[in-house]
Amino acid sequence: MHTFRLAERIRQSGLEIIATLGPASISAAVPRELLENGATAFRVNLAHARTEWLDRVLETLRRLEAETGWTGLGVADLPGRKPRTGTLPGPVPVKAGHRVWLGQGLPPEPIDLVLPLQAELAGQTVASGQTILLRDGRLSLTVLRQAPGGFLCESRADGEATSRMGVAFTAGTRVERPFPHELFRRCLDGGIHRFLQSYCDRPEDLEPPREACRRLGQFGGQIVPKLETREAILNAEAILSASPLACLARGDLGTQIPLERVPGVELRLLELSARLGRRVLVAGDVMPATLAAGEASRPERAAAYYALAHGAAGFILSDETALGDQPALAVRQLTRVLEAWLQEQQSYHQFHSRSGAAETADR
Repeated sequence: MHTFRLAERIRQSGLEIIATLGPASISAAVPRELLENGATAFRVNLAHARTEWLDRVLETLRRLEAETGWTGLGVADLPGRKPRTGTLPGPVPVKAGHRVWLGQGLPPEPIDLVLPLQAELAGQTVASGQTILLRDGRLSLTVLRQAPGGFLCESRADGEATSRMGVAFTAGTRVERPFPHELFRRCLDGGIHRFLQSYCDRPEDLEPPREACRRLGQFGGQIVPKLETREAILNAEAILSASPLACLARGDLGTQIPLERVPGVELRLLELSARLGRRVLVAGDVMPATLAAGEASRPERAAAYYALAHGAAGFILSDETALGDQPALAVRQLTRVLEAWLQEQQSYHQFHSRSGAAETADR
């Protein structure tokens, strides 16, 4: 257990560092290395999961739980309503002004790039001039017109298209998707009992996974709502009241409200959760500077520290550990922030304890 002392201290404090597993972190040694550097659990993004990959992840988690004696190392992120593009052979550069077909089948006219789209989204009605954001806003498209099976768009800036990019409409189009029963059952059978419910706009969105738990006889499953839309923030009090733990997903939220408003929303949400006796995990660009094996910036460290100061229950690292050059380095740098916070809290309490004792003695 000595090897995992950083993670053990964080776990004992009640805080969390949840590291997303992905291409950069699924090899046999890396998840263990993430634990050694302070990760307390692992996020499994079911939006990208294939059966063979998921089985491999579940086996890795079972092995680590046996080694550490801990339970609950896995946190499965349910796809929810978030629509995605299809598969590409590799990353594709996109230039400002490129005409892009985002849809099913062949484009209605010659274009620069075809991005396949999930069928349930291709049938949505979207007005010309609306903005479609991909990859948490890293790609921005303007809808020129809708055609059977998709949308003819124009890229607003240079970027890069990849497989299975998240799709967000700035006008807040709500897309309904079937619940992923098979992936859910597979996770439960593999020992995962905590689930993030993506795109939870209202308390009712928590019911499908809860009903699935009941149907499968898993009454101890925890469903954690992810607040990542404008509607979710408007309904935040009702959603928080329905669950002891929630997650603020700043990446997707930043595609629906101005980025400069996201910090204020985070602060108000943390204050609200404290009043309600609830806890909130913070996700989305927590340590983005570490993606290229760099040092976390001072603003990134400060933002994480201030989130803790306002009551955050911990953080979820996404691309930093799923795709970054050195996932363990990203975890270690975030761990340092949590260590500093815990040390400051200990010093604060010790100081006030001594002050109180001295005041009593003077009397």
